[in-house]
Amino acid sequence: MKVSVIILTIDGREEMLKEAFNSVCNQTVKPYEIIIITGKEGVRKKWNKGIVKSEGDAFIPLCDDDKLDKTYIEKTTGVMKDKKADIVGTALETFGIESGIHRFNETPPGTSLIKKSIWKKVGGYDENIGVGGDSDLFEMCKRVNAKIEIIPEPLLKYRQHKNNWSKSGDWEESNKYRKNKYENINNNTI
Repeated sequence: MKVSVIILTIDGREEMLKEAFNSVCNQTVKPYEIIIITGKEGVRKKWNKGIVKSEGDAFIPLCDDDKLDKTYIEKTTGVMKDKKADIVGTALETFGIESGIHRFNETPPGTSLIKKSIWKKVGGYDENIGVGGDSDLFEMCKRVNAKIEIIPEPLLKYRQHKNNWSKSGDWEESNKYRKNKYENINNNTI
């Protein structure tokens, strides 16, 4: 399986980007390619842009402020193959201004191994969503019966800091948009 890692970054975060990049380069199973995306577009648009450019069968969307455990690709691709999964996520360990272990039951964190075919099937990330776009992608994947597996081991290192993208958006507006979107889908108007 060819795995593409797509790293989003913004100006002024070069040191964090270096840490994220090194965590990908130090994998026990090397990625097929690493794509770094910069620019002023919205986060979802940048993800889509990077995924379109990628040549892998599956991809890992990684923010510049996070890091992967050195066995991340090895373990997630192993589960993807063994369980015939479309998406494989892991527990995460936060570090920075907050630390702890976070496990997930049904929806993994945004940084997961995702088959490009399932991403295409649902039309990619919805670029109209400011925050919570990862949850939206996974919800859309569930609606087309994607198989999602979650490894309980914290293989994602999620940095908590005052400038996390998830803290910079309007959650109320995004939740309202998603609610309307799902109601429209349920009513077969899309």
